[in-house]
Amino acid sequence: MILSSIIVSKARTSTYAWASFVKFTPFSPFNYFLLASPEPLCAHLRSQYHFSYLISLFPVTYSDFNCHLRPYILFGLFIASIVLMIAMFVKRYDNPINFILLFTFTIAESFLVGLAVVHYDTNMVLQAFFITLAVTVSLTIYSMQTKREFSSWASCLGCCLLALLVGGISNVFFGLPVIQLATSIGGAILFSFFLIYDTQMMMQRYSPEEYIVAAITLYLDILNLFLYILRILQSTNNN
Repeated sequence: MILSSIIVSKARTSTYAWASFVKFTPFSPFNYFLLASPEPLCAHLRSQYHFSYLISLFPVTYSDFNCHLRPYILFGLFIASIVLMIAMFVKRYDNPINFILLFTFTIAESFLVGLAVVHYDTNMVLQAFFITLAVTVSLTIYSMQTKREFSSWASCLGCCLLALLVGGISNVFFGLPVIQLATSIGGAILFSFFLIYDTQMMMQRYSPEEYIVAAITLYLDILNLFLYILRILQSTNNN
């Protein structure tokens, strides 16, 4: 689970390296705030959420597949996430290559989510889903309604993300439950702020041609938030 979060977070780091310096389930209730988002971004996000649900069911359903191939798939997803992320930003204006890359990236991330949640209790996964849903809808509505400007947060969020990655990697070697709980809480808070920041960027800064960038960043925000909430629930349940 730690490795899964690191993979997604590294993809997130690549996102902000480009965005800052160059300038799991079908979330049906998310349609509420996606309808308030510019098209065609909302269409891409709805498709990503529904498609992610279908793909993530595969490793969950076929446990033999998951047991035998899981280490190799995780390594492949690590490489694929970084390569696809960079490629999508390089080719973000190039149709139809940007759509193909987004489609492939969604497949990789969906398998990652499926592999990450397969060993969790079903009730815990559902609880994490509904908490993520409530947090995402609330923060999105807040981001769209507030007059506060969050565009200056990019550097601070990037530094916090780096610190989170260092903490997560260090705990791979130490394996301390306290550090895992602390990094999980910190990750959930951090990606909540990322969601606020990216929603404002989507509404105010991104041009219509950059909907691929917006779709990727919001998609990763929600996936990371879900994974960290799931880890928090696991840590508190173990204690």
